[in-house]
Amino acid sequence: MFIKKGPKKKPPAAAGTGGGAGGGTSASTVGSGARSSFDAAPKAGAAKGGRDAKYEAKADVDELEVLSTKLAADLRSQIRKLQAPPVLSKQWCDMADTFVRIAKISEMESRLPKDEAKSTLWECEELALRNVLEDGKLNLCLRNLVDYKTYE
Repeated sequence: MFIKKGPKKKPPAAAGTGGGAGGGTSASTVGSGARSSFDAAPKAGAAKGGRDAKYEAKADVDELEVLSTKLAADLRSQIRKLQAPPVLSKQWCDMADTFVRIAKISEMESRLPKDEAKSTLWECEELALRNVLEDGKLNLCLRNLVDYKTYE
């Protein structure tokens, strides 16, 4: 018996739904092997997807590292801009917001696991507090507290 094949441009699923002689016959019935090549494609894509997932995870880590670096640089620049403006002025309120941000970051950093229980500030990952000390802003913090208490 002779089976007439449909045009090769159509995928196997479309060939079975098309009209004409042999419309109900798919390429896999004929044994041309075209169906098996389509079956292999998802397997290759799945294996590639596995590799892509590994690379995507690495890209996410790299993006996280870049974001962390940008945030650390932004925090450092804000710490360097700290001054002693008049109490309750707009600049003073902005400075207080910066101190709140430093406090929150420092609190989170203090909860990070440390290699040793008695590690110094320079041996652990408490960057916010270390930046305040390195830039000499600890005295400024104390002066601002004294100024605020005097104002009350």
